[in-house]
Amino acid sequence: MTQEANFYSIGDDPAFRALFTAMPCACMVHRMIFDESGNAIDYVPIEANSWFSRELGFDPAPILGKRATEYLPEGEALHWVSVFTPTVLEGRTVTISVYSPRKNETYRVAAISPERGIFLAMFSVAGNLRDGGQESNDTQWMNDAQWVNGRMPARDFIGKMLMTMPCAAALHRIDCDGEGVPVDYTVVDVNVPFCEYLETTSEAMIGKNASVRLSCDEFRHWLDILAPIALGTKDATVIQFVLPNRLSYEGVAVSLEPGYVLVLFTIERVIHPSSTDS
Repeated sequence: MTQEANFYSIGDDPAFRALFTAMPCACMVHRMIFDESGNAIDYVPIEANSWFSRELGFDPAPILGKRATEYLPEGEALHWVSVFTPTVLEGRTVTISVYSPRKNETYRVAAISPERGIFLAMFSVAGNLRDGGQESNDTQWMNDAQWVNGRMPARDFIGKMLMTMPCAAALHRIDCDGEGVPVDYTVVDVNVPFCEYLETTSEAMIGKNASVRLSCDEFRHWLDILAPIALGTKDATVIQFVLPNRLSYEGVAVSLEPGYVLVLFTIERVIHPSSTDS
């Protein structure tokens, strides 16, 4: 494919690039292909993030730039074309749970579009596999298109990524005293996976100061990690922690704008060498 064919307008936005690189779930950007009548007939993956191969267990490089019908059975490829068409034509968000018999795992999938003809598909292993491995057919199409002249403003699209990504996301504001010294941090927004993992609600988190919610030691620990990132004195940082539910989590803390820090995480997984061959 040519460089022009790979281009999508938000791809060079620094905040988008930082989020796309850091997010601890698989993400792939695709370009939909249309026939002369404007009907979606195929799609081409054009870029994958660094977490993609880890989460899905294969190197995406061999399929980048190829039509889906070249590397998937035609029926399967056309099925996914039909699933993602409302995203690239109407700006809708599509979410679905997909069970992989080969890997014996259920994945959460969310697809969103920054501009007509382009869509991002985000994948993450579902936290609760007690469904016995059955595929969910509850595809949801939400009427939340926010395009202006066929595309979405970068800030709006990044916000949509945070709210629809299948990994946990929490945006914090660092609160400083009159001399600019960090003294606290406040939750500005959280997504649904964040609430599921922490067994909480957005109402219980948003607008709350960390110094009130956490023990003194825990509060100081996280303030020392998050404040330097938000204030630009430290780069994005890999984080790992264990919650009272005894599950281990891994992710990253990254700043997309001064004074704010985004914490992204997912359930830590131990990948055995044989898992990609099963």
